[in-house]
Amino acid sequence: MLYHIIAASEDRIALSFCSGLLLNDRYRLTECLYQDGGIHQIWRAIDLQLQTPVVVKALDFGALHNAERRRVMQHEYNLMTQAAHLYVAQVYELMPGEDRFYFVMESFQADLLTFLGVHPSNPSWLLDAMIQVLGALEHGHALGMTHRDVKPRNIFVNFDGKNFTAKLGDFESAVCFDDRGNPAHSTDDLWFRGTPYYMSPEKLELYCMGALLGSYRMRFSMEAASDLYAVASVLKELSASQVFPPQFDEILRKAIEEDPGKRYATAAEFGRALQALL
Repeated sequence: MLYHIIAASEDRIALSFCSGLLLNDRYRLTECLYQDGGIHQIWRAIDLQLQTPVVVKALDFGALHNAERRRVMQHEYNLMTQAAHLYVAQVYELMPGEDRFYFVMESFQADLLTFLGVHPSNPSWLLDAMIQVLGALEHGHALGMTHRDVKPRNIFVNFDGKNFTAKLGDFESAVCFDDRGNPAHSTDDLWFRGTPYYMSPEKLELYCMGALLGSYRMRFSMEAASDLYAVASVLKELSASQVFPPQFDEILRKAIEEDPGKRYATAAEFGRALQALL
């Protein structure tokens, strides 16, 4: 049976996502990659028109009629479209229907954490991934956009045995800023998003204060600096069991300095330092 019945109200049967489901007469779901506590699901699928693999990110039934979750997902799709870049996961199509709310994006093999768990022996892949992510951040920062949730689960990897590519995904927490460094759109439902473990110390302090006070004032300079700190945190976390040249430790120490003025000033500068290790 193709569908799983999960709820019924007012004589209307609601159907969950499941393997084999055909969306928009085009995308056939094949495998669930991730479920987030009734908020959203991520599925592998086949584009039957092009006969190519894709990934579908969808609101779970429990969040389907939650106006805030719909706004956040629309926001994510819009920013990923604006941030189009070689190292940003490409989105293809948004389907904001009443019965299904999802968008379709390019396929990926695994997130970075999962990939390195299976292929732990080549430290250059971790450096390549971070250089590519820094390229995506450099592009986004030039547009006045900060990601605000760089972490291993949000870095998507493809590897065909020869070519390795990492792309930055999951722009739920991303924010665009105007020329004065202020948010260019409402952030009422976005300020508390992100993963504290990867935040810079100065942002984390204000973030915690904001959680107590119920507000948090975003500034481009702090959010961009925290993006770079998050990259360094990912490097520190995933490099523990690998062997790197001696210069790596010096680069990492600079990238996670307590004083933000002593860190790399831009994604490009950080990326060049890592590139010199390859």
